[in-house]
Amino acid sequence: MHLVRILVATILAAVAGVAADSLVGVWKLDVEHSQFLEGPKALNGALIYERKGAGFVVQHQLIYADKPATQFSGQVLFDGTDALGSLDGHNVSVITKPTGGGSPQLTISDYGKPVGGMQLSFENQRLHAVWTSGEGKPVARLVYDPVRGEKLEIGKAVGHEFAAGSIAEYLVTLHEGEYCEGKVEQKGGSVAMVAYEPDGTKVRGFGGPPTGSKTFGFVAPVTGAYALVLRGPEKDAATSYEIKIDKVLDLDSRMAIPADPEKLTSPRMEALKKDVEAGKPGVVAAFWEEVKAKGTPLAEPIEGNDSDWAVTFLWQAKRETRNVFIMWFPWAAARPDDFKMVRLAGTDVWYRTVKIRRGARFAYTLSPNDPLRFDQTAGKLRSATAQADPLNPHHWGEGPGGSPLEYQSMAELPGAVPQPYIKKRPDVPAGKVEWNTITSELVKNTRNLSIYTPPGYQRDGKPYGLLVVFDESAYVVNVPTPVILDNLLADRKIPPMVAVLIANPTQDSRGRELPPNPDFADFLAKELVPWMRRNYNVTTDPRQVVVAGSSYGGIASTYAAFRHPETFGNVLCQSGSFWWAAQKPEPYQEPNYLAKEFLKSPKLPIKFYMDAGSFEVDTSGSGGAILEPSRHMRDVLLAKGYEVHYEEFIGGHDYLSWRGTLADGLIALVGAKASGF
Repeated sequence: MHLVRILVATILAAVAGVAADSLVGVWKLDVEHSQFLEGPKALNGALIYERKGAGFVVQHQLIYADKPATQFSGQVLFDGTDALGSLDGHNVSVITKPTGGGSPQLTISDYGKPVGGMQLSFENQRLHAVWTSGEGKPVARLVYDPVRGEKLEIGKAVGHEFAAGSIAEYLVTLHEGEYCEGKVEQKGGSVAMVAYEPDGTKVRGFGGPPTGSKTFGFVAPVTGAYALVLRGPEKDAATSYEIKIDKVLDLDSRMAIPADPEKLTSPRMEALKKDVEAGKPGVVAAFWEEVKAKGTPLAEPIEGNDSDWAVTFLWQAKRETRNVFIMWFPWAAARPDDFKMVRLAGTDVWYRTVKIRRGARFAYTLSPNDPLRFDQTAGKLRSATAQADPLNPHHWGEGPGGSPLEYQSMAELPGAVPQPYIKKRPDVPAGKVEWNTITSELVKNTRNLSIYTPPGYQRDGKPYGLLVVFDESAYVVNVPTPVILDNLLADRKIPPMVAVLIANPTQDSRGRELPPNPDFADFLAKELVPWMRRNYNVTTDPRQVVVAGSSYGGIASTYAAFRHPETFGNVLCQSGSFWWAAQKPEPYQEPNYLAKEFLKSPKLPIKFYMDAGSFEVDTSGSGGAILEPSRHMRDVLLAKGYEVHYEEFIGGHDYLSWRGTLADGLIALVGAKASGF
């Protein structure tokens, strides 16, 4: 029976794939022929159905006159498993099953509760989408027409009127390995842009300024017609635009072959080299099978060295390859010669072995046919080639619909410190996450909040501790704070806490507010925390309040407690940006502003947890980076008599490490030993 079930599932998946193929492409909402059974009628809408691996991804948007847009993005897998999705800015899970004719039917759930569904079908050259409520009741029957692409010519600009929710497609024919570069002149607002391969697989999306000139560049993996899809966002969409391809370069025009000797040898690679030179048949194919089974990078011991691993990065060349560059911040830019791969002569094997500390945890990408320079032009070229390692199954930063050019690979070398609290456990009760907003009179903006309450939360009784965290979206997705709190509570590592995760209204506001800013610190103490106390059963004891963040959020948490120790008695600072300098008239600003403020101040009733990564070093000699200023700040605090828990992890400036050290900080500050609960 088990074999029968496997065969049936395989047949269903094959049928579903055939049906879903006809949906691949760009679709524009036909408002006149669509039915909106509940709620207002949409003004505009678009749907993109793209390939991703063995499945698909659906991107959907509806624009209304008097309410926020409906936004949905989700993976379409026909194996019955949960896939990642996003609905109106919240993370959801998506389960797909084929219906009659193999059309996909999606069930959308939030924390296990169905909140909606979508059934897609292809009829008479049109796409039909039936949206249902969480109870399965139809709420909209939508009809879409295909968007036909206009062919672009090199050097010739094409203009178009635009609006929120508008969508357009342009085509450019490229040969395998060619590099295509161009720009979109955005007029009066913003245009979102994505490039697709001839079969509908996403190449990548392109960021850039919200107005003015947005550049794009990518390398064609295969020969064929590539689609450039332009879409108007919900807010501040461009009124019009012009798109133009500036140049198309073949491989010879953009590449040079560097001569680069090896600096550290790998026993495994040396053995392969000898076998190849001896002419042994099948050794390269056997090597790749071995690598695919183990995954990359390869870690081997170094004779006489107990502190480091010999780590080998690999690339299997499937197309013409002139070089492969390992992009690992900050070392690739600081020591580029150490991160250029070499080719094993006469084979498709490219590799480089470097010395890396035991227990390291880091993210990286590989860039084939890289410009091997670090300037603005080279950066554009590199963004078109740098991608996740195809031989490493562990991805970092992959969202719904992300292509390998948009996320990184993750490496955790033997000896890496465990991160036992980051994964949801089926036997652990889950807290509740609510969403709200707060408008500040002090900083003059409105921001989203995610509020976590622990399992069994009660409005009455003993007040709960309070955790205040910056960068809300990152501390929901990259650092799964609700899951971490659930697991810490289940293991009785910390007492029950309420947490408020604070979003940034914009990236610009983050840069203004999180570095030491009196108005923002006052907003936290005089508006946010009182709002939490009015709406939730949280403590008034600063000894049970933790303010936490990373990078700019780390220095923000430290400054908030410095300015308001009567509110914040605990600081959880992850890789704080203590290099930050207050504005002065001199041309060069002196870093470590906040350390000097603590030196001038009497000791305050604050406890600290601080961490920094061993790879967060100053490679330029400018006195910046993270590690050196963090050590300086630690020493200033210790000299002033503060309780400081300091940790150095073997990693870089990323959430890959911070998702583990958040638990360390909470245990150190309010855990069993710290609070005696």
